[in-house]
Amino acid sequence: MTKERYYESQERDLKKDIRSVERALFGLEDNVEGASLRALKAQKELDEAEADLEKARQEMKVARQRLDGYREQLKELRDARNGKTTPKKSQIDTLELMNEVEIVRGLGLDYLQKLEVRP
Repeated sequence: MTKERYYESQERDLKKDIRSVERALFGLEDNVEGASLRALKAQKELDEAEADLEKARQEMKVARQRLDGYREQLKELRDARNGKTTPKKSQIDTLELMNEVEIVRGLGLDYLQKLEVRP
């Protein structure tokens, strides 16, 4: 092989290698763009999930406070019912309602089914 042919052969091989690497680079650029878009989408979903989590935590906090309030009211109501404390006006109304509920319970399930309101 002559010196000239050797250089031509090497030049062709290098050009092939350059085209091959350029194609690979183009594919990798597409992959980077796709990954970047997926990362943005994932970040948006993560932000939304974090917002949902914070909202759920706030709702749980409110629900716990409401539950604690109801438990305290129930304790006060039971104490008033048992004569441990003087009942408040609202507790008197509730006690009367509880007595009515107990009366209805005593009437049996058939009576409750008759009272049941259906749409």
